[in-house]
Amino acid sequence: MGIYREKRNIIKSCIIAISAGLTANSYTNVTCVKSFKEFANTPLSRETKNAVICVLLGSTIRDNVEVGSNSKLRKSLILIHVKGTSGGQVEDLTDMICDYLKDGFTYYEYTVIGGVSSDASFESGPDTDGRIIVDLIDDVPVGGDIDKSQLELDDRFRTLITLHVTKTKVED
Repeated sequence: MGIYREKRNIIKSCIIAISAGLTANSYTNVTCVKSFKEFANTPLSRETKNAVICVLLGSTIRDNVEVGSNSKLRKSLILIHVKGTSGGQVEDLTDMICDYLKDGFTYYEYTVIGGVSSDASFESGPDTDGRIIVDLIDDVPVGGDIDKSQLELDDRFRTLITLHVTKTKVED
């Protein structure tokens, strides 16, 4: 049995929030993963019109809560990669994700069976432990200036969403 640390909990909490948005908006054939390898290795198909979303954590800053205090607030950069089979599909998914996450989301903590490997199964949780506040959202098409007809389907329609977030629970 192991416990996910803050970074993995933030990623998993974001995946849960995006998955809830996908369900609430009746999206089908959309896979949400937590590794770029899974993202890159999930093929797109014009027949199934599937899409893939990948959630990664970039840099993290631990900022003082107040001058002279050793207590910190965790501020992180979440990277959300979106790829799909058409430009419209990726634009709609991007707008839905940004709209669904803009007001923040619940931060969960997990305990897992089999250590903390990527394939571990959850034993307990999620336990609510605060919120993730979204301070800034940015989205940018990947390869926007490249002729799409020269690219493979997996690279034609992609967007990178970046979220600057703050975890509300103070770390001592």
